[in-house]
Amino acid sequence: MSLEYEFLKIYLSQDYSDEKTRVKSDDKENLALARAIKAKREVELLKGEHGLNRKDKKAKANFLEFLEQQIRLKKQMQK
Repeated sequence: MSLEYEFLKIYLSQDYSDEKTRVKSDDKENLALARAIKAKREVELLKGEHGLNRKDKKAKANFLEFLEQQIRLKKQMQK
């Protein structure tokens, strides 16, 4: 498994790695946004590892179902 990095271009005015450091009001929104993106990426990663992230296959399946339904309707109309 290889690591991938995503640079968000979200900047803070200082280092907040020490949890005792009080977050400045200017940085609260950026920090919350970065944490939300991190959480979303972690969920995507976990879903992918467990085979739950199948958007493309589901979309194809829905299209195939639709196509088969249209073929059946057309055959019924021709009778």
